[in-house]
Amino acid sequence: MNWKKILSAGLALALAVTVFTGCGEKKDAAKTDAKVLKLGFDDSFPPMGFKNDAGEYTGFDIELAKAVTEDLGMELELIPINWDTKDADLDSGNVDCLWNGFTKTGREGKYAFTDPYMTNRQVIVVKKDSGLKTLADLTGKSLVLQKESTAVNALDAKAAFKDKLAEVREVPENLTAMQEVETGNIDAALLDEVVARYYLRNNPDKGLVVLDESLADEEYVVACKLGNDELAKKLDKGIKDAKESGKYDEIHKKYFNE
Repeated sequence: MNWKKILSAGLALALAVTVFTGCGEKKDAAKTDAKVLKLGFDDSFPPMGFKNDAGEYTGFDIELAKAVTEDLGMELELIPINWDTKDADLDSGNVDCLWNGFTKTGREGKYAFTDPYMTNRQVIVVKKDSGLKTLADLTGKSLVLQKESTAVNALDAKAAFKDKLAEVREVPENLTAMQEVETGNIDAALLDEVVARYYLRNNPDKGLVVLDESLADEEYVVACKLGNDELAKKLDKGIKDAKESGKYDEIHKKYFNE
């Protein structure tokens, strides 16, 4: 028996196994390195996130998220969700973050947040010819707002104002709330100022106006699952980079004309 030949063949086989195993490990590692950001948003929340006439998801937050994930080397997956089930979607892992005009105010301690990247107010929208000019004028009037939105929190925080209203109605979407005012079914709508002014600017024939007085001041952030500070910090860096590069201003001008 030629032990030298057997030993040589054994070494060759071991080397081949090592090489193929190494290749497999590299392939798996490459898969692990591929990162996807599953972004949860309300697709009826213009200008932050919505479906355009071509059936594509777009908006200020969507475009900012695309710029940030591209900068971070991540793939972006857009997942429209029902806003009233957003916490369940986040907790289950259906989405990695909520990025859609998400207000930090009143939600402290419930999520891992980025730093604020935009300010907002909760404002009242009424018919132009309604004669309603101030918050005091809404005494005995009806008000509509989006379910599970920070408009609900803002209204609850103003108990004296809320108690003087004749009716408070909740609907699934902000656009529905404004349509209720347009048709005269209800006197006023409470919603995010960025949404209200974008809608009024693009629909000047609707005969709606925003009252000067606001109900609350807010800040927009990206919300990740509580404890996922690593992702929140990563996205925060991406947003700051977008501001420094001028990309943020470019997107902001496109949607807010300023």
